[in-house]
Amino acid sequence: MGDEYIWKFGRFSYCASDHRLIACDSVTSLPPKQAELLLLFLENPSKVLSRREIARHLWPSVHVGRTSLGVQIAGLRRALGDSAKSSEFIETVNSLGYRFLKEAQCPARRVLNSVDADKKAGNAAASSARVEAAFMDPSGIGLFSRRAGAFGASSVEEAYRLYALGRRWWRRRTNPDVLRATECYEEAVELAPSFSLPYVGMADAYNYLSMHPGGHSSFQSAKNAKECAYQAIRLNPNSAPAWAALGHAQFTRDWEVNAAEDSYKIAISLDPGYAPAHQWYSWLLLALGRKAESIWEIKCARLLDESGTNSRVAYGFHLYCLGQHDQALKELRAVLDTNPEFKPAYREIGRIYEAQGNYYKAVEVYRHARTGTKLDPEVDAEMDAVYAYALTRTGGEKQAAQILSALLQNEAKIALPHYEVATLLSGYKSNRFNWLQMSPKSLSQSIC
Repeated sequence: MGDEYIWKFGRFSYCASDHRLIACDSVTSLPPKQAELLLLFLENPSKVLSRREIARHLWPSVHVGRTSLGVQIAGLRRALGDSAKSSEFIETVNSLGYRFLKEAQCPARRVLNSVDADKKAGNAAASSARVEAAFMDPSGIGLFSRRAGAFGASSVEEAYRLYALGRRWWRRRTNPDVLRATECYEEAVELAPSFSLPYVGMADAYNYLSMHPGGHSSFQSAKNAKECAYQAIRLNPNSAPAWAALGHAQFTRDWEVNAAEDSYKIAISLDPGYAPAHQWYSWLLLALGRKAESIWEIKCARLLDESGTNSRVAYGFHLYCLGQHDQALKELRAVLDTNPEFKPAYREIGRIYEAQGNYYKAVEVYRHARTGTKLDPEVDAEMDAVYAYALTRTGGEKQAAQILSALLQNEAKIALPHYEVATLLSGYKSNRFNWLQMSPKSLSQSIC
Protein backbone atom coordinates (compact mmCIF):
# COMPACT_ATOMS: atom_id res chain seq x y z
CA MET A 1 0.00 0.00 0.00
CA GLY A 2 1.24 3.51 -0.80
CA ASP A 3 -1.23 5.48 1.28
CA GLU A 4 1.34 6.77 3.80
CA TYR A 5 3.80 8.29 1.34
CA ILE A 6 4.53 11.44 -0.62
CA TRP A 7 4.70 10.88 -4.37
CA LYS A 8 6.40 13.15 -6.93
CA PHE A 9 5.52 13.10 -10.63
CA GLY A 10 5.85 15.79 -13.25
CA ARG A 11 5.05 19.16 -11.68
CA PHE A 12 2.96 17.58 -8.92
CA SER A 13 3.46 16.26 -5.40
CA TYR A 14 0.76 13.97 -4.04
CA CYS A 15 0.16 13.21 -0.37
CA ALA A 16 -1.78 9.96 -0.49
CA SER A 17 -2.71 9.93 3.20
CA ASP A 18 -5.02 12.93 2.85
CA HIS A 19 -5.62 12.91 -0.93
CA ARG A 20 -3.98 16.30 -1.53
CA LEU A 21 -2.46 17.16 -4.89
CA ILE A 22 0.02 20.06 -4.88
CA ALA A 23 1.05 22.06 -7.93
CA CYS A 24 3.08 25.28 -8.01
CA ASP A 25 -0.05 27.42 -7.79
CA SER A 26 -2.72 25.24 -6.23
CA VAL A 27 -3.58 22.56 -3.70
CA THR A 28 -6.43 20.21 -4.64
CA SER A 29 -8.19 17.69 -2.41
CA LEU A 30 -9.16 14.74 -4.57
CA PRO A 31 -12.46 12.89 -4.02
CA PRO A 32 -11.95 9.37 -2.61
CA LYS A 33 -12.41 7.46 -5.88
CA GLN A 34 -10.14 9.80 -7.83
CA ALA A 35 -7.55 9.45 -5.07
CA GLU A 36 -7.71 5.65 -5.31
CA LEU A 37 -7.45 5.88 -9.08
CA LEU A 38 -4.40 8.17 -8.98
CA LEU A 39 -2.64 5.92 -6.49
CA LEU A 40 -3.32 2.90 -8.71
CA PHE A 41 -1.75 4.72 -11.65
CA LEU A 42 1.25 5.89 -9.59
CA GLU A 43 1.94 2.33 -8.49
CA ASN A 44 1.68 1.06 -12.08
CA PRO A 45 3.40 3.63 -14.34
CA SER A 46 3.56 2.87 -18.07
CA LYS A 47 1.40 -0.21 -17.59
CA VAL A 48 -1.85 -0.54 -19.54
CA LEU A 49 -4.64 -1.14 -17.02
CA SER A 50 -7.85 -2.55 -18.41
CA ARG A 51 -11.16 -0.91 -17.63
CA ARG A 52 -12.29 -4.05 -15.86
CA GLU A 53 -9.13 -4.15 -13.74
CA ILE A 54 -9.54 -0.53 -12.71
CA ALA A 55 -13.26 -0.96 -11.97
CA ARG A 56 -12.59 -3.98 -9.74
CA HIS A 57 -10.01 -1.96 -7.84
CA LEU A 58 -12.32 1.01 -7.30
CA TRP A 59 -15.54 -0.97 -6.70
CA PRO A 60 -14.43 -4.42 -5.54
CA SER A 61 -17.89 -5.68 -4.59
CA VAL A 62 -20.07 -3.74 -7.02
CA HIS A 63 -20.58 -4.13 -10.76
CA VAL A 64 -20.39 -0.76 -12.52
CA GLY A 65 -20.55 0.25 -16.15
CA ARG A 66 -18.16 2.24 -18.29
CA THR A 67 -19.89 5.51 -17.46
CA SER A 68 -18.94 5.42 -13.76
CA LEU A 69 -15.30 4.78 -14.55
CA GLY A 70 -15.34 7.43 -17.27
CA VAL A 71 -16.57 10.02 -14.78
CA GLN A 72 -13.66 9.28 -12.41
CA ILE A 73 -11.09 9.34 -15.24
CA ALA A 74 -12.43 12.68 -16.47
CA GLY A 75 -12.40 14.16 -12.95
CA LEU A 76 -8.82 13.08 -12.35
CA ARG A 77 -7.77 14.47 -15.71
CA ARG A 78 -9.29 17.84 -14.79
CA ALA A 79 -7.40 17.89 -11.51
CA LEU A 80 -4.16 17.20 -13.39
CA GLY A 81 -4.92 19.71 -16.15
CA ASP A 82 -4.91 16.81 -18.60
CA SER A 83 -7.14 15.88 -21.53
CA ALA A 84 -7.96 12.79 -23.55
CA LYS A 85 -6.99 14.48 -26.83
CA SER A 86 -3.57 15.68 -25.66
CA SER A 87 -2.51 13.36 -22.85
CA GLU A 88 0.33 14.34 -20.57
CA PHE A 89 -0.55 11.98 -17.73
CA ILE A 90 -3.42 9.59 -18.53
CA GLU A 91 -3.47 8.04 -21.97
CA THR A 92 -6.51 6.24 -23.37
CA VAL A 93 -5.41 2.99 -25.04
CA ASN A 94 -8.18 2.20 -27.49
CA SER A 95 -10.18 -0.95 -26.70
CA LEU A 96 -7.76 -1.83 -23.90
CA GLY A 97 -7.91 0.71 -21.09
CA TYR A 98 -5.65 3.44 -19.71
CA ARG A 99 -1.95 4.02 -19.16
CA PHE A 100 -0.21 6.49 -16.81
CA LEU A 101 2.59 8.18 -18.74
CA LYS A 102 4.70 9.71 -15.94
CA GLU A 103 7.22 7.91 -13.79
CA ALA A 104 6.54 8.57 -10.11
CA GLN A 105 9.09 8.92 -7.33
CA CYS A 106 8.41 7.89 -3.76
CA PRO A 107 11.72 8.05 -1.84
CA ALA A 108 10.39 6.90 1.53
CA ARG A 109 8.74 3.84 0.03
CA ARG A 110 11.82 2.90 -1.97
CA VAL A 111 14.05 3.15 1.09
CA LEU A 112 11.68 1.13 3.25
CA ASN A 113 11.64 -1.68 0.72
CA SER A 114 15.44 -1.66 0.61
CA VAL A 115 15.64 -1.70 4.41
CA ASP A 116 13.36 -4.74 4.53
CA ALA A 117 15.56 -6.51 1.97
CA ASP A 118 18.71 -5.68 3.93
CA LYS A 119 17.13 -6.86 7.15
CA LYS A 120 16.18 -10.20 5.65
CA ALA A 121 19.71 -10.57 4.32
CA GLY A 122 21.17 -9.69 7.71
CA ASN A 123 22.95 -6.65 6.32
CA ALA A 124 22.58 -4.21 9.24
CA ALA A 125 25.23 -1.79 7.96
CA ALA A 126 23.53 -1.28 4.63
CA SER A 127 20.19 -0.94 6.38
CA SER A 128 21.61 1.77 8.64
CA ALA A 129 22.83 3.81 5.67
CA ARG A 130 19.52 3.48 3.86
CA VAL A 131 17.51 4.57 6.87
CA GLU A 132 19.57 7.72 7.27
CA ALA A 133 18.80 8.67 3.67
CA ALA A 134 15.09 8.08 4.15
CA PHE A 135 12.23 10.41 4.86
CA MET A 136 12.37 11.77 8.41
CA ASP A 137 9.10 13.23 9.57
CA PRO A 138 9.26 16.53 11.49
CA SER A 139 8.48 14.89 14.83
CA GLY A 140 11.91 13.28 14.70
CA ILE A 141 10.56 9.75 14.96
CA GLY A 142 9.61 9.07 11.40
CA LEU A 143 10.68 6.16 9.39
CA PHE A 144 13.73 5.32 11.46
CA SER A 145 11.92 4.45 14.68
CA ARG A 146 9.64 2.07 12.82
CA ARG A 147 12.74 0.29 11.54
CA ALA A 148 15.00 0.60 14.59
CA GLY A 149 15.32 -3.17 14.79
CA ALA A 150 17.36 -3.09 11.60
CA PHE A 151 20.32 -1.85 13.63
CA GLY A 152 22.20 -4.59 15.36
CA ALA A 153 24.21 -2.30 17.63
CA SER A 154 22.35 -1.15 20.73
CA SER A 155 24.55 1.96 20.91
CA VAL A 156 23.15 3.18 17.60
CA GLU A 157 19.59 2.48 18.73
CA GLU A 158 20.22 4.47 21.91
CA ALA A 159 21.85 7.24 19.86
CA TYR A 160 18.75 7.44 17.72
CA ARG A 161 16.53 7.52 20.81
CA LEU A 162 18.51 10.53 22.02
CA TYR A 163 18.33 12.11 18.58
CA ALA A 164 14.54 11.70 18.49
CA LEU A 165 14.27 13.18 21.99
CA GLY A 166 16.42 16.12 20.93
CA ARG A 167 14.24 16.62 17.90
CA ARG A 168 11.18 16.99 20.14
CA TRP A 169 12.94 19.64 22.22
CA TRP A 170 14.16 21.44 19.10
CA ARG A 171 10.67 21.70 17.63
CA ARG A 172 9.54 23.81 20.58
CA ARG A 173 11.71 26.66 19.29
CA THR A 174 12.73 28.26 22.58
CA ASN A 175 16.32 28.75 23.68
CA PRO A 176 16.16 26.53 26.79
CA ASP A 177 14.53 23.73 24.79
CA VAL A 178 17.02 23.99 21.92
CA LEU A 179 19.89 23.84 24.41
CA ARG A 180 18.36 20.68 25.88
CA ALA A 181 18.19 19.30 22.35
CA THR A 182 21.89 20.05 21.86
CA GLU A 183 22.74 18.08 25.00
CA CYS A 184 20.83 15.08 23.63
CA TYR A 185 22.65 15.28 20.30
CA GLU A 186 26.07 15.56 21.95
CA GLU A 187 25.39 12.47 24.05
CA ALA A 188 24.24 10.63 20.92
CA VAL A 189 27.49 11.53 19.14
CA GLU A 190 29.50 10.11 22.03
CA LEU A 191 27.58 6.83 21.77
CA ALA A 192 27.78 6.52 17.97
CA PRO A 193 30.37 8.86 16.42
CA SER A 194 29.77 7.51 12.90
CA PHE A 195 26.01 8.07 13.04
CA SER A 196 25.17 11.19 11.01
CA LEU A 197 21.72 12.18 12.32
CA PRO A 198 22.90 13.62 15.67
CA TYR A 199 25.22 15.93 13.71
CA VAL A 200 22.22 17.01 11.66
CA GLY A 201 20.36 17.74 14.89
CA MET A 202 23.28 19.79 16.23
CA ALA A 203 23.48 21.73 12.96
CA ASP A 204 19.78 22.59 13.16
CA ALA A 205 20.10 23.55 16.84
CA TYR A 206 23.12 25.79 16.21
CA ASN A 207 21.35 27.35 13.23
CA TYR A 208 18.52 28.32 15.57
CA LEU A 209 20.93 29.63 18.22
CA SER A 210 22.75 31.73 15.62
CA MET A 211 19.47 33.57 15.03
CA HIS A 212 18.39 33.59 18.72
CA PRO A 213 21.70 33.61 20.64
CA GLY A 214 20.37 34.09 24.17
CA GLY A 215 23.80 34.99 25.56
CA HIS A 216 25.74 32.87 23.06
CA SER A 217 27.82 34.13 20.16
CA SER A 218 25.76 34.31 16.98
CA PHE A 219 28.77 33.74 14.77
CA GLN A 220 30.16 30.91 16.86
CA SER A 221 26.81 29.14 16.75
CA ALA A 222 26.62 29.69 12.98
CA LYS A 223 30.16 28.35 12.56
CA ASN A 224 29.27 25.29 14.65
CA ALA A 225 26.16 24.73 12.54
CA LYS A 226 28.18 24.68 9.34
CA GLU A 227 30.81 22.34 10.76
CA CYS A 228 28.19 19.90 12.06
CA ALA A 229 26.36 19.92 8.72
CA TYR A 230 29.57 19.16 6.84
CA GLN A 231 30.36 16.32 9.25
CA ALA A 232 26.89 14.85 8.73
CA ILE A 233 27.41 14.99 4.95
CA ARG A 234 30.83 13.35 5.23
CA LEU A 235 29.23 10.49 7.15
CA ASN A 236 26.23 10.23 4.84
CA PRO A 237 26.31 12.20 1.56
CA ASN A 238 22.73 11.08 0.81
CA SER A 239 21.21 12.70 3.91
CA ALA A 240 18.63 15.28 2.87
CA PRO A 241 18.42 16.79 6.40
CA ALA A 242 22.19 17.32 6.39
CA TRP A 243 22.15 19.20 3.09
CA ALA A 244 19.18 21.27 4.24
CA ALA A 245 21.00 22.21 7.47
CA LEU A 246 24.07 23.18 5.46
CA GLY A 247 21.97 25.38 3.18
CA HIS A 248 20.43 27.08 6.19
CA ALA A 249 23.88 27.81 7.66
CA GLN A 250 25.21 29.08 4.32
CA PHE A 251 22.27 31.43 3.89
CA THR A 252 21.91 32.84 7.39
CA ARG A 253 25.59 33.02 8.37
CA ASP A 254 27.56 33.93 5.27
CA TRP A 255 24.76 34.98 2.91
CA GLU A 256 26.14 32.51 0.37
CA VAL A 257 22.96 32.61 -1.67
CA ASN A 258 24.08 30.48 -4.62
CA ALA A 259 25.72 27.82 -2.46
CA ALA A 260 22.70 27.72 -0.14
CA GLU A 261 20.32 27.29 -3.07
CA ASP A 262 22.42 24.41 -4.39
CA SER A 263 22.34 22.74 -0.97
CA TYR A 264 18.57 23.11 -0.68
CA LYS A 265 18.06 21.69 -4.16
CA ILE A 266 20.24 18.69 -3.33
CA ALA A 267 18.25 18.10 -0.13
CA ILE A 268 14.93 18.23 -1.98
CA SER A 269 16.18 15.98 -4.77
CA LEU A 270 17.32 13.42 -2.19
CA ASP A 271 14.03 13.55 -0.33
CA PRO A 272 11.11 15.61 -1.65
CA GLY A 273 9.24 14.74 1.54
CA TYR A 274 11.60 16.54 3.95
CA ALA A 275 9.54 19.57 5.00
CA PRO A 276 12.30 21.79 6.53
CA ALA A 277 14.21 21.80 3.24
CA HIS A 278 11.18 23.26 1.46
CA GLN A 279 10.53 25.75 4.25
CA TRP A 280 14.09 27.06 4.52
CA TYR A 281 14.43 27.22 0.74
CA SER A 282 11.24 29.29 0.64
CA TRP A 283 12.86 31.90 2.91
CA LEU A 284 15.84 32.22 0.57
CA LEU A 285 13.59 32.56 -2.46
CA LEU A 286 11.47 35.15 -0.68
CA ALA A 287 14.59 37.17 0.21
CA LEU A 288 15.56 37.09 -3.47
CA GLY A 289 12.13 38.34 -4.52
CA ARG A 290 11.23 35.09 -6.28
CA LYS A 291 7.79 34.99 -4.73
CA ALA A 292 6.11 32.50 -7.06
CA GLU A 293 8.82 29.89 -6.38
CA SER A 294 8.80 30.76 -2.70
CA ILE A 295 5.06 30.16 -2.24
CA TRP A 296 5.38 26.81 -4.02
CA GLU A 297 8.08 25.68 -1.57
CA ILE A 298 6.24 26.88 1.54
CA LYS A 299 3.07 25.15 0.33
CA CYS A 300 5.04 21.92 0.12
CA ALA A 301 6.35 22.45 3.64
CA ARG A 302 2.86 23.29 4.89
CA LEU A 303 1.47 20.09 3.41
CA LEU A 304 4.27 17.86 4.63
CA ASP A 305 4.24 19.33 8.15
CA GLU A 306 0.53 20.01 8.49
CA SER A 307 0.50 19.99 12.30
CA GLY A 308 3.74 21.97 12.67
CA THR A 309 3.21 25.44 14.12
CA ASN A 310 6.45 26.78 12.70
CA SER A 311 5.66 25.86 9.09
CA ARG A 312 2.13 27.22 9.44
CA VAL A 313 3.41 30.56 10.74
CA ALA A 314 5.91 30.65 7.89
CA TYR A 315 3.08 30.00 5.45
CA GLY A 316 1.09 32.83 7.02
CA PHE A 317 4.07 35.16 6.62
CA HIS A 318 4.39 34.24 2.94
CA LEU A 319 0.70 35.00 2.40
CA TYR A 320 1.28 38.37 4.07
CA CYS A 321 4.19 39.10 1.71
CA LEU A 322 1.90 38.31 -1.23
CA GLY A 323 -0.63 40.83 0.09
CA GLN A 324 -3.16 38.13 1.01
CA HIS A 325 -3.75 39.55 4.47
CA ASP A 326 -7.11 37.92 5.21
CA GLN A 327 -5.82 34.44 4.37
CA ALA A 328 -2.66 35.09 6.37
CA LEU A 329 -4.64 36.14 9.43
CA LYS A 330 -6.83 33.06 9.12
CA GLU A 331 -3.78 30.77 9.01
CA LEU A 332 -2.06 32.49 11.94
CA ARG A 333 -5.17 32.52 14.12
CA ALA A 334 -5.61 28.81 13.47
CA VAL A 335 -2.10 28.32 14.87
CA LEU A 336 -3.03 30.19 18.04
CA ASP A 337 -6.22 28.14 18.39
CA THR A 338 -4.08 25.03 18.83
CA ASN A 339 -1.04 26.66 20.45
CA PRO A 340 -1.90 29.99 22.15
CA GLU A 341 1.65 30.24 23.56
CA PHE A 342 3.37 30.40 20.16
CA LYS A 343 4.57 34.00 20.12
CA PRO A 344 5.88 34.15 16.53
CA ALA A 345 2.24 33.90 15.41
CA TYR A 346 1.40 37.04 17.39
CA ARG A 347 4.42 38.76 15.84
CA GLU A 348 3.21 38.06 12.32
CA ILE A 349 -0.39 39.06 13.11
CA GLY A 350 0.90 42.35 14.48
CA ARG A 351 3.04 42.80 11.38
CA ILE A 352 -0.07 42.47 9.20
CA TYR A 353 -1.98 45.08 11.21
CA GLU A 354 0.99 47.44 10.96
CA ALA A 355 1.07 46.99 7.18
CA GLN A 356 -2.63 47.88 7.12
CA GLY A 357 -1.93 51.02 9.17
CA ASN A 358 -3.93 49.68 12.11
CA TYR A 359 -1.33 50.32 14.81
CA TYR A 360 -3.89 50.28 17.62
CA LYS A 361 -4.80 46.71 16.71
CA ALA A 362 -1.12 45.81 16.47
CA VAL A 363 -0.54 47.24 19.97
CA GLU A 364 -3.41 45.13 21.28
CA VAL A 365 -1.94 41.95 19.77
CA TYR A 366 1.59 42.65 21.03
CA ARG A 367 0.31 43.57 24.50
CA HIS A 368 -1.56 40.28 24.76
CA ALA A 369 1.52 38.34 23.63
CA ARG A 370 3.65 40.07 26.29
CA THR A 371 1.23 39.66 29.20
CA GLY A 372 -0.91 36.64 28.33
CA THR A 373 1.75 34.07 27.43
CA LYS A 374 4.73 32.45 29.10
CA LEU A 375 7.99 34.35 29.31
CA ASP A 376 10.77 33.58 26.86
CA PRO A 377 13.49 36.27 27.20
CA GLU A 378 14.77 35.80 23.65
CA VAL A 379 11.39 36.03 21.94
CA ASP A 380 10.14 38.67 24.38
CA ALA A 381 13.03 41.01 23.48
CA GLU A 382 11.87 41.12 19.87
CA MET A 383 8.24 41.40 20.96
CA ASP A 384 9.13 44.32 23.25
CA ALA A 385 10.91 46.12 20.41
CA VAL A 386 8.03 45.81 17.92
CA TYR A 387 5.51 46.63 20.66
CA ALA A 388 7.41 49.79 21.54
CA TYR A 389 7.56 50.80 17.88
CA ALA A 390 3.79 50.36 17.52
CA LEU A 391 3.33 52.46 20.67
CA THR A 392 5.28 55.33 19.08
CA ARG A 393 2.70 55.33 16.27
CA THR A 394 -0.24 55.50 18.67
CA GLY A 395 0.84 58.25 21.09
CA GLY A 396 2.59 55.95 23.56
CA GLU A 397 6.07 57.45 23.23
CA LYS A 398 6.64 57.59 27.00
CA GLN A 399 5.92 53.87 27.51
CA ALA A 400 7.95 53.06 24.40
CA ALA A 401 10.94 54.94 25.82
CA GLN A 402 10.69 52.92 29.04
CA ILE A 403 10.66 49.65 27.10
CA LEU A 404 13.63 50.77 25.02
CA SER A 405 15.56 51.71 28.14
CA ALA A 406 14.89 48.28 29.68
CA LEU A 407 16.04 46.54 26.47
CA LEU A 408 19.30 48.48 26.38
CA GLN A 409 19.98 47.76 30.05
CA ASN A 410 19.62 44.01 29.39
CA GLU A 411 21.85 44.02 26.31
CA ALA A 412 24.51 41.95 28.08
CA LYS A 413 22.00 39.26 29.12
CA ILE A 414 20.01 38.80 25.94
CA ALA A 415 20.68 39.15 22.24
CA LEU A 416 18.93 42.34 21.27
CA PRO A 417 17.07 42.33 17.96
CA HIS A 418 19.23 45.04 16.39
CA TYR A 419 17.09 45.60 13.33
CA GLU A 420 13.94 46.01 15.42
CA VAL A 421 15.74 48.39 17.81
CA ALA A 422 16.96 50.42 14.80
CA THR A 423 13.39 50.66 13.56
CA LEU A 424 12.24 51.76 16.99
CA LEU A 425 14.98 54.41 17.23
CA SER A 426 13.82 55.90 13.93
CA GLY A 427 11.04 57.52 15.93
CA TYR A 428 13.60 59.29 18.12
CA LYS A 429 16.08 60.38 15.42
CA SER A 430 18.74 58.73 17.52
CA ASN A 431 21.73 56.51 16.63
CA ARG A 432 19.62 54.38 14.35
CA PHE A 433 22.40 53.89 11.78
CA ASN A 434 24.71 52.26 14.32
CA TRP A 435 22.05 49.70 15.14
CA LEU A 436 21.40 49.04 11.47
CA GLN A 437 25.11 48.36 11.02
CA MET A 438 24.97 45.81 13.84
CA SER A 439 22.03 43.93 12.32
CA PRO A 440 24.04 41.79 9.86
CA LYS A 441 26.70 41.18 12.49
CA SER A 442 24.15 39.70 14.87
CA LEU A 443 22.33 37.85 12.06
CA SER A 444 19.06 39.67 12.84
CA GLN A 445 16.51 37.44 11.17
CA SER A 446 14.24 40.31 10.14
CA ILE A 447 16.76 41.31 7.45
CA CYS A 448 17.46 37.76 6.18
